[in-house]
Amino acid sequence: MKYKSFIFLLLVFYIENVTANESDDHSEFYLGFSLLDMNYKEFDDTGFLLNREDGILPGIVGQLTFPGQNLDSVIYASYHASVIDYDGHTQSLIPVQTKTDTDIIDIQYRLNEKSSQQNQLYGGLGYRYWRRDI
Repeated sequence: MKYKSFIFLLLVFYIENVTANESDDHSEFYLGFSLLDMNYKEFDDTGFLLNREDGILPGIVGQLTFPGQNLDSVIYASYHASVIDYDGHTQSLIPVQTKTDTDIIDIQYRLNEKSSQQNQLYGGLGYRYWRRDI
C-alpha cells in the first residue's frame, strides 16, 4: 500500500517538545502526526445508501497547555487532508464512483480542573470544519 511508508515515517518522526519541568508551573507544547480513517456513509429516510467516502487522512496535530492556579487552559488544533474514494449516486440515482479531495480542521479550547482525584471536570468550545471537493 502507498501509505505503509508514510505510516512508518509518522511513527519514527513523531515530534514531542515538552517545556514543562517536574512542577506544573510551565507551559507545555506538543506537535505530532496523525492518521484518520474516514468511513462516512449517508442514507435516505428509507435506509438506502446514498453515498459513502472511505480513505486514510494523514495530518498534523498540536496542543498548547497553560497551567493556572486551579484550571489549565488547553488549545488543541489538527489538520488532516487527502484524496479519498467516493461511491454514490446522482439525484436521479445514477451510480457515481470518483475521488474526493478532503480537508478536516479541528480547533478546540478547553479548561481542565486541576485535581488529584481520578475524575476531573473540564469544559470547552470547539470548531470543526469538513471540506470536500468531489
